[in-house]
Amino acid sequence: MKNEDKISILINESKKVKLSALQESLDEILNIQGFLLQKVYELKPKLKEGEVYIETLIIKLIFASKSVLSLSKPQSLGIHSYQQKIEIIDVPSILILSRSIIETFLTLEYLYFDKINDSEKNFRFKLWKVSGFMSRQAFADSISESNYEKLKREEKLIEQIKEEIKSSPFYPSIKSNELWKLDKFGLPRLKSWGALLESSRLKSEMFKKTYSLYSNYAHSEFISMMQLNEGSLNKDNPNNISFCETAILFVQMINSLTILLLKERFKELDEHYSTINNEVKVRVELWSSIATK
Repeated sequence: MKNEDKISILINESKKVKLSALQESLDEILNIQGFLLQKVYELKPKLKEGEVYIETLIIKLIFASKSVLSLSKPQSLGIHSYQQKIEIIDVPSILILSRSIIETFLTLEYLYFDKINDSEKNFRFKLWKVSGFMSRQAFADSISESNYEKLKREEKLIEQIKEEIKSSPFYPSIKSNELWKLDKFGLPRLKSWGALLESSRLKSEMFKKTYSLYSNYAHSEFISMMQLNEGSLNKDNPNNISFCETAILFVQMINSLTILLLKERFKELDEHYSTINNEVKVRVELWSSIATK
């Protein structure tokens, strides 16, 4: 592909500032990501321990991104005894989902795409895995007999994984004041979300403030209520449209970066990636480069 063609594509992409154009662009990128993920499933490449969850996490990423796309389009809100319906954009839900999308990417990178050796990745995965098993134990008193038996088996597995974690050379990296969490509740990550974002390949100066703002909506903090109270959920409200455009841009960046990381991990995808329209590939690489340090 000639450099002049790439430049032309980039110029056209830079002009996509309207919500409808951004929606169309994100939808296309999500379709590409779904295509590549399906190819991984069909090709059945050799997976390292725990890597089956790469597919699960990317599916979660795609579903949440599709929901953002859907919610960014006007929806009718009916009110009892009123004949007229109000058309709204559910901005709070879009921002909460966008926060979840950032966290899903950070989990993918932390467990699978971080540039560390396999032994350390394995240690991180075991912490994440045992924490999930331990969380499920809390439901033992309110489930069916068949699921109760499953939890009893997992109870033994928890102790086994804990012993493997304690024998790992990376066990001393757990802070002494957090060891009790591992024994009582589980410790899914050695870093907070903020620390993960800071150390990730994402541009922290760009994503950190956005993540913080979106977290306020997830927790119904006062700042989010102020912003809602000062605006309107009406589909034509400029603030709503601006929020949607920004969220879709960030979601598009994260999915573009994930596509390239997936392709990097599974070289078997190179042939299939080459069949994708050149314009789309240039856009994926553009948004990925903007998102990363």
